[in-house]
Amino acid sequence: MILALTLVCWSVRVEAGLESFRDACSSWSPHVATIKSVRWCREEECEAFGLTNTIGEWFEKRREIVVLAGYDWPGGRDGLRLTLAHEVGHALGLAHSREGIMKKDWEPPVADGPAKKDFESLK
Repeated sequence: MILALTLVCWSVRVEAGLESFRDACSSWSPHVATIKSVRWCREEECEAFGLTNTIGEWFEKRREIVVLAGYDWPGGRDGLRLTLAHEVGHALGLAHSREGIMKKDWEPPVADGPAKKDFESLK
């Protein structure tokens, strides 16, 4: 199952600079989300997407994760990975919660990936 999940995570189209998606995707093992692409928000579409007040978005109909370009990620690149893991959680059908990776904002404590509570929400 892990090999199959790894192949699924590597088959998604990912723009340069967003390669940490692979780790974010794999962190949800054994659960698999159908995601077609992960990309940066284009300047002209960021406002239309509402990505001025949020840093990432999951678009169900397009099966696409879009991330705000130029954001100063808390924790640097690790913050980007955590945001991508959060968006994969949405792709799996999870809503925001009060704790775990699905917590809505960056108030401490920040989860370092999907937590037991997040996985329990998938059952």
